[in-house]
Amino acid sequence: MLIHELLSEYRAGRTSPVQVMERVLDNIERAPQRNAWVTLLPRKRVLAMAQALVSRSPQELPSPWDAFAIKDNIDLAGTPRPRAAPNTPTHRPSPHS
Repeated sequence: MLIHELLSEYRAGRTSPVQVMERVLDNIERAPQRNAWVTLLPRKRVLAMAQALVSRSPQELPSPWDAFAIKDNIDLAGTPRPRAAPNTPTHRPSPHS
């Protein structure tokens, strides 16, 4: 499904950010050999973030799907950020990241 289709489904009330993220996480779990993600947030945390979007109006959020993934060199509080070199220690972002 394309981003604009997701947004259309969301605005029409046919799906929610929680339902979409559940499907995404299920797909990731079914195909771990793809190694598409360096670090996955815990399912509970992802779904809590998605739930926070449910209470907001779709018109208030031009595209809730924009922040679908965070590149592995971007800080996210509470999440390790691997460095590019394999022998470089992992960086732990500050709580304000």
